[in-house]
Amino acid sequence: MAHAGHRGEEYPRSLILDGRVIDITAISSRWIEQDADHKDRRRCFRVKGSDGHMHLLCCNDVTGDWYLE
Repeated sequence: MAHAGHRGEEYPRSLILDGRVIDITAISSRWIEQDADHKDRRRCFRVKGSDGHMHLLCCNDVTGDWYLE
């Protein structure tokens, strides 16, 4: 699940891992990665989950798909 902030940019609120819902308790960093042609762009978030682990989540800006790295 994601939430749109005051600028309309989504940020993660929870993730599903192995069938379990893990709430995001903190976002420790966020950044944007873009290829040299500026055709592929993704927003990445290093987050702490309610499971106590750090996770790296990214969102493809073209497709809107979220994925866990």
